[in-house]
Amino acid sequence: MNMRLIVTLITMSTVFLLSSIDLQAHVSPVSEENFKSIGDTPNTVLIKSRLENLSGAIDVQYDREVRSRVLEYTVFGRANTEAMLGRAVKYFPLVEEKLREKDLPSELKYIAVVESMLKPTAKSHMGAFGIWQFMPSTGRMYGLEKNALVDQRADPELATEAALNYLSDLYDQFGDWTVAMAAFNGGPGNVRKAIRRSGKTDFWGMKAYLPKETQKYVPRIIAAAYLMNYYHTHNLSPKGIDAHFQETDVVFPDETLSLAEISDNLNVDLANLKALNPIYKTDQILANGKNPLRLPKSRLQMFYLQYDQGSIEDLMAASDGVRQFRETNKLDSLAKVHRIMQDYNNLPPISDV
Repeated sequence: MNMRLIVTLITMSTVFLLSSIDLQAHVSPVSEENFKSIGDTPNTVLIKSRLENLSGAIDVQYDREVRSRVLEYTVFGRANTEAMLGRAVKYFPLVEEKLREKDLPSELKYIAVVESMLKPTAKSHMGAFGIWQFMPSTGRMYGLEKNALVDQRADPELATEAALNYLSDLYDQFGDWTVAMAAFNGGPGNVRKAIRRSGKTDFWGMKAYLPKETQKYVPRIIAAAYLMNYYHTHNLSPKGIDAHFQETDVVFPDETLSLAEISDNLNVDLANLKALNPIYKTDQILANGKNPLRLPKSRLQMFYLQYDQGSIEDLMAASDGVRQFRETNKLDSLAKVHRIMQDYNNLPPISDV
């Protein structure tokens, strides 16, 4: 067999082992009979009726703030909305997987839309950072490291894990997901104070006693839920989707590396590699087993061959097709496979594919 077929078989094994999830799952709209687009002019009656379909963990009500945010998403800020929808294609599957693992309400993902428009490097003037906008102190409480080299609040997977743990703790305190969402924004102390002053334990009952920003917070989540389920009815669509960066996975290097070195060795554009790894403040990746490196799946085997040969042996052993090919052709040494990949290392950069 020729070299290209050998590499094709190896690549097929990776596809088999590292199959991707449905990246469009989050943009499946709520189905409607007699669907009709309402274009750029939201109809209050129609919005209310659609919100009634969004039953779940959120205590959904319609007020002035909900309408204001729906207008912002669907009329006045359409370009920003479509860019955010593009980021949702990338990040929502990750969040949804974590929600399923923890058996938590799917509506919690809409919090990240309100917090950051799903920008991993979003930073507030108060110092909150990442798609979940953790303050440094709260991030540390939930295991997110921040130092001169890394800020784990910028890693969507680590930050999502921390955010869902925090929200679970808030739910344990208040027994209501809508109130837990309010506490995520305003802090549990302010929520407890509002409960004492109002004598109510539901968000809408205590709303007037919460800080003004928190009063608007839950309505904004409701508007985000509306958007993510009905954006198609406003002639909106995800923009800026880069297929190469939908199919990614993480590795944990066991040696200190630099992003520039990885970019050169794996033939990945450095700017794109940095965009995939906003956690790193410098070019350096410390080998401590805690800081992930996110790569396009198409470059995983190249990484393993150069930096972690044990993993590539495991990958190959798990693939019947590659194992049979190796036995038939007596490719029983990893060195031979490595030479094959070196010969095939003229793959175009990710940015040029």
